[in-house]
Amino acid sequence: MSNRTIKFLEKKDIEKILDTIKQDEPRGVRDYALIQVLFVTGLRISECINLKRVDFAFVSTGSKHSNNDDPFQLSIVGKNQKQRLVFFNAESLAAIQLWLKVRQDDDARLFPIHSRWAQYMITRRAIDAGFEAWVHPHTFRHSFATHVLRKGACMRIFQTLLGHSDISTTMIYAGVADPDLLEAHKKYMN
Repeated sequence: MSNRTIKFLEKKDIEKILDTIKQDEPRGVRDYALIQVLFVTGLRISECINLKRVDFAFVSTGSKHSNNDDPFQLSIVGKNQKQRLVFFNAESLAAIQLWLKVRQDDDARLFPIHSRWAQYMITRRAIDAGFEAWVHPHTFRHSFATHVLRKGACMRIFQTLLGHSDISTTMIYAGVADPDLLEAHKKYMN
């Protein structure tokens, strides 16, 4: 078991960062949508910037993927070429829709930026919102993970949502979200 400390943001902290982003220019709209997607899906930054614009064509046309209560799901190929489903809620889809509306390019990627630029942008946006420089793209994955576990997701489903091959990787989050989960794992696995 790792002794890594997981740093994450509470939902109100993420909202604070999003609230500081001015959406009156394409860059702000893109940054807002990117952060929304990172938090709502739990994607790694590499997975996020590899999303394809065509996968969200229904969003740009305004057509419905399903009823408003159902999240949009998308199959992605993640780390180690593992395929998994990720889910987008109405708020993240609205942010993507606005982003697609203001874009001036024809790049096939949903977010045509380099991962290093995304890291810089996210740290910068967090600092602008009053946070320290420790906030980076993976912080939103940690935040997603912590939020989902706190809401009571079973560990196996949670493992699948994150795309982890090894349950011990997933268990790193257990101590952050629920000390009882960590103790149960220690009791039965050690």
